[in-house]
Amino acid sequence: MSRRLSSLAVALGAAFAIGLAGLPSAASSTATPPAANDAVRAAAALAADGTVHVTTAGDYSTGANVRAVLSTVARLGPDLHVALGDLSYGVAGAEQSWCDLVTQHVGATFPFELLAGNHESNGVNGNIDAFAACLPNRLPGLVGTYGRQWYVDVPAQAPLMRLVLISPGLTFPDGDYVYTAGSPRYAWTAAAIDGARAAGIPWVVVGMHKPCLSVGQYACESGADLQQLLLSKRVDLVLSGHEHLYQRTKQLALAPGCAAVTPATFDADCVVSGASTLTKGAGTVFATVGTGGITQRAVSTTDPEAPYFAAASGLATATWGVLDLRATATTLAARFERASGGTFADAFSIGPTAPGTPPFAADTFSRTTAIGFGAAETGGAWRTTGAAADFSVSAGAGRIRLPAPGAGRDVALAVASASTDLALTVAADRVATGSGLHVAVGARRVAGVGEYRAKVQLTATGTVALGLARVTGKTTETVLRATAAVPGLTYAAGTLLRVRVQAVGRAPTTLRARVWRASEPEPTTWTASVIDATAALQVSGTPGVNAYLSSAARNAPVRLLIDDVVARTP
Repeated sequence: MSRRLSSLAVALGAAFAIGLAGLPSAASSTATPPAANDAVRAAAALAADGTVHVTTAGDYSTGANVRAVLSTVARLGPDLHVALGDLSYGVAGAEQSWCDLVTQHVGATFPFELLAGNHESNGVNGNIDAFAACLPNRLPGLVGTYGRQWYVDVPAQAPLMRLVLISPGLTFPDGDYVYTAGSPRYAWTAAAIDGARAAGIPWVVVGMHKPCLSVGQYACESGADLQQLLLSKRVDLVLSGHEHLYQRTKQLALAPGCAAVTPATFDADCVVSGASTLTKGAGTVFATVGTGGITQRAVSTTDPEAPYFAAASGLATATWGVLDLRATATTLAARFERASGGTFADAFSIGPTAPGTPPFAADTFSRTTAIGFGAAETGGAWRTTGAAADFSVSAGAGRIRLPAPGAGRDVALAVASASTDLALTVAADRVATGSGLHVAVGARRVAGVGEYRAKVQLTATGTVALGLARVTGKTTETVLRATAAVPGLTYAAGTLLRVRVQAVGRAPTTLRARVWRASEPEPTTWTASVIDATAALQVSGTPGVNAYLSSAARNAPVRLLIDDVVARTP
């Protein structure tokens, strides 16, 4: 037996032993019902194309939004769906009716895999054992107690993902499920994660009904010990429901300066990245998908944990849908797929380390300053130009106030590079009138000389335009690519836009840029590109941002938000 197989056998043996110790036998589904043989054969063929496709959501009920969500699952055609608890919100004894609703949309043998929520764990709105009987496990190789605490590798042969489903903070008829450090269920969870790593399974995804971090109404009901375990193991993605909203954290990790992520507080040292493209193994993303159909609740932007979050949607933008996951051996891509309601969108991916050197400047603005921008996490102090009181940092973003028509403000870092790949997220708190809000993103600023810049215009009609320019003699701007509307891209107050601009090489310099919704994947082509060899700018330069409010604007003040700044040498 090889060392790898020996390690795997030990890990799985430990997990199996822990799974037997003190765990209930009701609803156990390590074996698949005979009637589902066709589904087993289909599940065994998962990832034949090298991809595992999973959808997930929690907190359903029985109304029109639930039907829209189930129809969306059917339309997407995933390999399986994971229900993260709180299913029918009905009455005990009517579980079959809800199961019938599901199978009417997704088919009788589709793997609609269940995890209990607090509404069916103890029989308040049905019983998880009854739900598990009418929507049984359809996946081969499941270990544990289906509906309560289980894991499964998908596909069964040469798996790409291990799904670990647990029930912290829930009460079942036979007792509470406790995951404090040192408890049997804590050890079971750790062994399931370690077993996946030992087996070389690329992705570990943990699901549970109750989250810990949240900008909703609940505190950390799943327990700080469990959260610490998942962070220490660098689980790739943690899924939950319970909160009737969608929320996704930035990538978080334990690190020097971050011994623990403590509930109800914020520590900037625990944030790895707030970008939508993340590095595998660098940390953990926590996503709550309580958007299965139940009425949504408000997002608290003043919650002390709010700076940990990269995206959230609740009552004000109520959008129902599922999180769509697609995993290959190297990349886990996630997108919120709308089913009904509003227009909220979110997308992120986790993959190999981005090419190029580590960032020479980076800032997630995970601090609070009343005046000024303070110091970036990498790259030194921000320098501001304009009234000091018009610059501040709060709620995970830098804020620039443009107090009157024709006002301009500027921020910059002092760290320089010969070539720069600069990306950042911007948003405006309102749609400026006149010619709109003009944002110049400088990838190469040369002190006392000028700069290469991408010009982003947020127009009064909600369109987004992009152009390229150089500045010489400090104030003389030369258009290199005329500003033009980006096809299909619009914005409203609060819309997050991602801007990326590169100034690469010397004599000549290639200047190029693109802009897109931060909730969408980054485009693969540049919207505008030009080559320029102006002698004074063929030297190293620094990154910076200039904001200007149209002199014809009639709705000042307007605030520009800046976040997730990353500058690296390409």
